[in-house]
Amino acid sequence: MAVNRVTHTGGPTNFKTWLSRWGTTIPGPIVSGIVLLAIFAGALPSALQGATIVLFCAIIGATILRLTWPPTARHQLVQTTHAIDMVVLPLAALSVCAWILGRDAGVVFPLTLLIIAWAAASLSPTSLAAAITFAVIAELAHFLGRGAWMGEFSGVVMHIAFIGAFGFAGKTLLRVEVANARKRAQDAADDLADQTESEARALGLAAPPADPDIMARVTALRQTFTQVLVMTRKAVNANSAILMTRDDSYDALQVFAAATPETEHLTAGSAPLSTGLLAVLGRLEPEGNIAPVLRLSPLEGRNRELPYYEHTPARIRSVMAVMLTSGDHVLGALLFDRCAGAGFEDADLPVVRNAATLLARLLETERALLATEHHSSVMTHLLDAHHALAEAFGPEQMYQAVLDAANRVTPLRFGALLVTDERTGRPRIVNAVGERAHECVGHALDSATSLGAMVIKTPTIVPPSRSWHPAHGSLLGTDSGPKLREGDPVIAVPLVVKGNPIGAMVLLGRQKFDNDAVNVLRLLAGSAAVAVEHAKALAELESRATTDALTGLDNRPTILTKLDQTLARAGRCGQSVATMVLDIDHFKRVNDNHGHLLGDKVLREVSAKLQDSKRLNDSVGRWGGEEFVIVLEDTDADGARLVAERIRTNVSELTFQTEDGPFSVTASIGIAISPTHADQREPLLKKADRALYLAKDGGRDQVVVHGDRPHSGAAIAP
Repeated sequence: MAVNRVTHTGGPTNFKTWLSRWGTTIPGPIVSGIVLLAIFAGALPSALQGATIVLFCAIIGATILRLTWPPTARHQLVQTTHAIDMVVLPLAALSVCAWILGRDAGVVFPLTLLIIAWAAASLSPTSLAAAITFAVIAELAHFLGRGAWMGEFSGVVMHIAFIGAFGFAGKTLLRVEVANARKRAQDAADDLADQTESEARALGLAAPPADPDIMARVTALRQTFTQVLVMTRKAVNANSAILMTRDDSYDALQVFAAATPETEHLTAGSAPLSTGLLAVLGRLEPEGNIAPVLRLSPLEGRNRELPYYEHTPARIRSVMAVMLTSGDHVLGALLFDRCAGAGFEDADLPVVRNAATLLARLLETERALLATEHHSSVMTHLLDAHHALAEAFGPEQMYQAVLDAANRVTPLRFGALLVTDERTGRPRIVNAVGERAHECVGHALDSATSLGAMVIKTPTIVPPSRSWHPAHGSLLGTDSGPKLREGDPVIAVPLVVKGNPIGAMVLLGRQKFDNDAVNVLRLLAGSAAVAVEHAKALAELESRATTDALTGLDNRPTILTKLDQTLARAGRCGQSVATMVLDIDHFKRVNDNHGHLLGDKVLREVSAKLQDSKRLNDSVGRWGGEEFVIVLEDTDADGARLVAERIRTNVSELTFQTEDGPFSVTASIGIAISPTHADQREPLLKKADRALYLAKDGGRDQVVVHGDRPHSGAAIAP
């Protein structure tokens, strides 16, 4: 049988291990403490003698020990002490020097400030606090030991103020530098993202610029194209070989790869195909199936400025260019230039055409692959959208899922989902994302002044140009939402169910809406319309399950549930809850004398007054018949009485017209308070109902709190 053994070694080995891990944290604090004690006691001689020499040697020894034999323990205390010693030991040495110099010690004080500033900018707050504390104690020690450095206590105060100021300034400068460093890093990342996005568009990539796969792909393509340019440049003895690719969004070319010594002169912008040398090249007629090659030598006049240079160097004397095409579509251009000698010759043409054919095929292949990937991505977006819409629970989640899906199809600056209100017929913004979205939700649109309302009225995708112009009016007919500039990519897509428009998506893109994006959004709108219709039906079912059909107030089960929740919440917070039971006086006479239709109108009008009288956290429900329950959160008896009297007055002011003339109604209200009268739902409602009974028995049209004496003089039994 195997036996596990643990061997305990003792003596020197354990001590050596302990010393290696912890021992070097001891000399620094001990030496620094001895220095302060010696200065406090005035024990140092005024000249460089025995005790002073011993202290200097101890400080130097502790410093050397710290530098040559740092502790190996990772304990936080050890690491903190290590950082503190690197500041405190130099300050201890300066303190001894200051003692020796006496009243001339001010010459070393700037060194103390430099150490404090370094600690503030380099070390942790704990190390900085230790450094400041040590420096302040040293100042006080000099004053108490034999007087301040400058001979007066005011000098000590001034030194302490400087120490604190340098510590604060160092920490502030560190924070500013950290903020600046973060901003520089963010700016660099944004520049890289913009550059990658531009280059990706020039290659036909539609993925987001932050995608690392896209960045890697662009880099690999550039390396391949650059190798072709280097070989072709040598073959035709050119100064520069430049590949410019087309950005379909702007119908322009930009430099994608280059083999040139003129790197500092290359432009970062784009050159329109309709201007300059590129326009001349585009007008050349091909010779059968052979691509035309433009050769200019010497460069002069308008042709002097080459499209790939910010400013064409004067030494450039000739240029040769050929378009890269796929059918009738321009993919880019291949350009070469020379500095001296004769222009490009006929012998250079086959080399240039072969290079152009190779690069055009590479670009065409890459774009075909990307198109396939794009269609796959489109299907993925649609499937994700259907999945999100299917999983959404409740209208708000459904609305959010629609806009999230649109944002996955094409990056959005702003998006709003509009749903037509069946009661008013006006579109209302039920959800929004992006710039100033929070200002839009809940707004109803003016049918005459917005793209959002226009697309529902049409219903067709607007505007046809997919870009905004002031003549289109605002997006949403309000001052809220994003600020638009002419040319911003904008599209409004209707949501239609069985031929009936029920809403719309209003979108402001980060880039132009291409045909593929519009087609996907149209498909998404079909699914979204069904989802929104389903959400509306769900909301209606939920409303029917929780509200009273006649009055629109909470029904009996709902108001009881809310009362339970309010009592539980109040019990945790130590608050009181007022529960009222209201009954319309002589309501049976209203039905008997004027009919049930007018009786229903009375119930609706009284319900509206109750709804208007409640606060945000209060609840109002129909108890049954002509009785109502009002739950007032965090309200005592006096507050409840005030609210009840206001409700009673408002009800009595209602007037109803009949053939026999106008009439009005009154209400009686009973109130019980939790936890004063009861802290559970049933006994609380029972006592409020008893208070209501006494209000009616005492003459009606009055408010009675449980325990009060109504007008009749009766009292409620406890």
